[in-house]
Amino acid sequence: MKSILKSTRPISGKPLILVLVVLMISCTKSSNTPTNAAVKYCKTVSWSDTSGRNGSFTGSLINGQYELTGMIFKGVQQTPGSVTFTYDASGHLMNQTGLTVTYNQGILVNYVIDLSLVSASTGTETYTFNASEQLTNVTVSGSDVNGPLSLSSNYTYDSNGDPVHIVGHGAQTIENQVTTIDYDVTANYWEDKLALLSSVPIAAPFSVYFNTYGSILSRHLINQMTVTQTTTRGSASEILDLSPIYVYSYDSSGKVATMELTPPRGVAPNVFTFTYTGCN
Repeated sequence: MKSILKSTRPISGKPLILVLVVLMISCTKSSNTPTNAAVKYCKTVSWSDTSGRNGSFTGSLINGQYELTGMIFKGVQQTPGSVTFTYDASGHLMNQTGLTVTYNQGILVNYVIDLSLVSASTGTETYTFNASEQLTNVTVSGSDVNGPLSLSSNYTYDSNGDPVHIVGHGAQTIENQVTTIDYDVTANYWEDKLALLSSVPIAAPFSVYFNTYGSILSRHLINQMTVTQTTTRGSASEILDLSPIYVYSYDSSGKVATMELTPPRGVAPNVFTFTYTGCN
């Protein structure tokens, strides 16, 4: 069970070093009117958490749109790593080592990541987007030290562009026995507080670090999330409530300063701290 739970991005112990991008944040603390973040961005966003992980993200405006240009990351007891993203003259993300990108009429429709670059697994992870550049599906196909694994997640959005329902199914062969995992996620959001995660599609694979379950491209901060997970191995089945609790604090300009994420079942909370430079 340990391996397949990791491959499905559970509450804690995420193996991937890709993390979410905290790029466009201009949160109001009392207004119910959503804040327009189209011209609000920071060139560098740094973060750390109580488990000892840390990193930073860099970005810039390319053809009038904010784009992620690089990241540095360091997990617990891991050598620091980095990723640089490059774009063509039209502002489209270019294919690069471990990343294959497909556009249709100027819209990013999917990209495929080599799992060996971001985890101890082999295989691919595919992100699919609709015409509104909303993440609609994530598919994993590969293997790790325990054996073959697969995962598929599907997303439903509300009128605000926030994912309110995520349904996933995963499977892995462990000791010659197939273990399956099915999860159902519902979420609601603070409509007056912009999300930690930029809505730029390329940010999707980085969301798994700060979000509790899967990649989430939301426009607003998560208020509440309900996660039900059913795990089956052989004839044995277990249903768990993995719903987390989010608590935020803000700096003097309204940007998120800390995010405390408390998993269920008595697990200690993890506190993320964010700092920003080069903000307009």
